[in-house]
Amino acid sequence: MKLTATFVQSCSPKTNQSQSEYADAGQRGLVLVVSNTAKSWILRFSLHGKRKRFVLGRYPEMSLADARKKASTSMASVDAGSDPAGVAETIDAAWGRYWKTRQSELKHPAADLSTFERHIKPTVGGIALGSLNKSHFDDLQSAWVASGLGAGQATPYRVLKHFEGWLLDRDLIDRAFIPRRVVLPTGASWPVPPIDVVRDLLAWCRSQKPMAATQLALLALTGARRTMITDLRWEEVDRDAEVFRWPADRMKNGKAFEQPVSAACAVWLDGIKRTSSPFVFPSRRDPKKVHASSVNRFAHGSPLGRTYPVHSLRKTLATWAAEEGASDDLIGLLLSHTPSGVTSIYQKSSRLEERRAVLDAYGRAVSAAVTFTGCSPYGTGASLRKMRLGAGVTREQMAVFLKVDVGVLDRWEDEIAPVPDTVLPAVMVMLAGS
Repeated sequence: MKLTATFVQSCSPKTNQSQSEYADAGQRGLVLVVSNTAKSWILRFSLHGKRKRFVLGRYPEMSLADARKKASTSMASVDAGSDPAGVAETIDAAWGRYWKTRQSELKHPAADLSTFERHIKPTVGGIALGSLNKSHFDDLQSAWVASGLGAGQATPYRVLKHFEGWLLDRDLIDRAFIPRRVVLPTGASWPVPPIDVVRDLLAWCRSQKPMAATQLALLALTGARRTMITDLRWEEVDRDAEVFRWPADRMKNGKAFEQPVSAACAVWLDGIKRTSSPFVFPSRRDPKKVHASSVNRFAHGSPLGRTYPVHSLRKTLATWAAEEGASDDLIGLLLSHTPSGVTSIYQKSSRLEERRAVLDAYGRAVSAAVTFTGCSPYGTGASLRKMRLGAGVTREQMAVFLKVDVGVLDRWEDEIAPVPDTVLPAVMVMLAGS
């Protein structure tokens, strides 16, 4: 049927169809695609034995006359052996336009951009939009499997699905290229580091000098996300109350969050030399900027190796807490997850001291990297320091009472050397009588 302007304006999908196509007998290859909400022009053609199609434009922005003119020019390219879609916009170029508006809608846009750059662009970035089809999604999934993403495929799938919707809304593509039914792997995308590995990790960190070693230790002890520690500011560390206080703009869920500073964690904080920089880990070149070390890369040389990502340390804390009897709600608070369910509407307690007890116990469990007969595990030195400072006793006074050199006391309090079992009871007796 030769299409007319009147028909194009008034036509609708055929009976019992949500979308219909009407080929134009007046121009080879031109097809009008009509749905309940939109109309668009596409070009169908065969090149080198393969059937192809791509979007010409949207009606009424592109009239019937304009669509025929563009289709005629495109078919001339086909007759000359060239693919008219070859000069069309690519996925990478379309993403650039999409991203200008999308990034302002996201709390952490860098994560989605990185996902596109790493897991989508290398496989389909150079493909013209008009040539995009479901086989390209199959290629993407194959690439994801080959890269070992596992359950992590859910992230690039989410990013791609939103991008596809943007393309469809603007008629840059005439049909979805992601299948209606997509099966993604489930389960953990990486293994959980055993508690022994975390113990070895902290022992290894004690022997390292880079800032990344302290960052890695704090990540292991707090259950925090990476940037919560690497970009940590001194104003976010309340040493009087022994609490981390992260503002809303630093949190993934956009809500301010507090996490207790455990005794084991306090030892590492005490070892950080404070400068005029607002950052706990400042750049050596510019103190006004955060230190740009890569904790992930640094961790490859640690007991974590390449088997356990840094983020998986959160899983170790959660798993250990569950095995020790902590409730799912409490574990969710430890990991700064947003509570869900009806109860969360009414229950607003932060359960800070409960979390402190869990983190203190966890710190003792993972800090006991070295054991000695007749000596307490790591973590006791931090308690010794707290008791001394709380009582207003100087290092010299404590050293005289314990009949040890001040340097020995410093090594105990800094967790460099284990504290003999007899020390803490003796200090308690001394402070009780003072």
